[in-house]
Amino acid sequence: GQLIAWDISSAEVLYVLDLSDSVGYVKELFIVDIFDVETAIFTDDVGGLHTVTISDGDYTGEIDINEGAENARFFFSPNNNFLIGISDTESLVWNIQTDEDFLLEQLFDSSAIKHAFNDDETLLVIGITLQGEVLVINLETLEIQAIVEGISNFEVVFSQNLIVGVNSSNNVVFYDLDGKLLNETVDIQAYQVLVAPDVNTLMTLTYDGQILLNDLYTDFSRSLVYSPHIAYVEFLTDTTFFTSSDNQQIIWDYSYQESLQTMPFDNDNIIMLPDGTSAIKLNDANELIVVDVITDDQLKRIGTLSDQLLGMEMSSAGKYLVTQTRNIDDLTETVMIWDIEQGEMVNRLSDTYTESLYAVDFSANGEYMVTVTWSNEVVLWHLPEFEIVEVFSSIERE
Repeated sequence: GQLIAWDISSAEVLYVLDLSDSVGYVKELFIVDIFDVETAIFTDDVGGLHTVTISDGDYTGEIDINEGAENARFFFSPNNNFLIGISDTESLVWNIQTDEDFLLEQLFDSSAIKHAFNDDETLLVIGITLQGEVLVINLETLEIQAIVEGISNFEVVFSQNLIVGVNSSNNVVFYDLDGKLLNETVDIQAYQVLVAPDVNTLMTLTYDGQILLNDLYTDFSRSLVYSPHIAYVEFLTDTTFFTSSDNQQIIWDYSYQESLQTMPFDNDNIIMLPDGTSAIKLNDANELIVVDVITDDQLKRIGTLSDQLLGMEMSSAGKYLVTQTRNIDDLTETVMIWDIEQGEMVNRLSDTYTESLYAVDFSANGEYMVTVTWSNEVVLWHLPEFEIVEVFSSIERE
């Protein structure tokens, strides 16, 4: 229940604020500017929001939201002007700068929420609710501008005043931001829609394996490729996208409607880099190399593996690569960390930690790595020195 402020340069405690009487377990802590005053906002385990002025430790109070909702979720708008609290019991939109709030009567599925703000943060489109609704909220008036019912897997194109999604009949539907139905396809059997980075091209995935690419508002008469059992689709650049199926990975140029590069499908041996134009793969000489996904030309050599590759994982920023290998003679496993840019191994994790890994993930800021072992042990590592911060035992696999 204590909030402690430190002066980083002197390592001195500036103040300790005892909030044990009003705060339970603190779940999330954010730092934002409110009227140019740096303020700490944090949430507790029963859905409460608390604010503290950082400079003097003035506790400015609590905003009651989602009381008793342990599964509440909170997120800020990109410019930190609004804080949204969502749960299955009560939800709220809070204007941080004006201290105005707006309670939403709709009940949200907090595990499946999707939202989008326009650039000037005057509109918020949010779904998916337990009632199957998508809401358009005017953030200037803090009022619901429109309600679109019965769509899922939706995309928002603010520049074209458009919401596009899939309805319960598996048709693609188009609404404007005032909730007016503009168009509906028939006999498509769609299950997902994606809008390309150029915000002019719509991709539709269908249950019979088609990928339909069309300009927004046009008919759905043309199909780019028939590829059953598509497992994953992602736009890479303004003109290319990537598909993976049960037998291959393909880079497509959707402006010319043709495949540029086809690769054997093996999730363990190919990882796309964040630039969308290159990938890490294991070649026939057991070398880890970076290749151009269009030409397959080698751009860089990272290193050579002496044993059989079991799997690899990359940090979200594309700095580190983790590989796990197994010696086919004695079955010992080795976990190595590679610096992708430098093209060298920077740590052999198995020298200090011998457990076989089940999963690896990195924090968004690249400061931490977490590993999960087959014995259900979770280890938190600090980067770049890869030192163990904490070990959590007896964690359920799920």
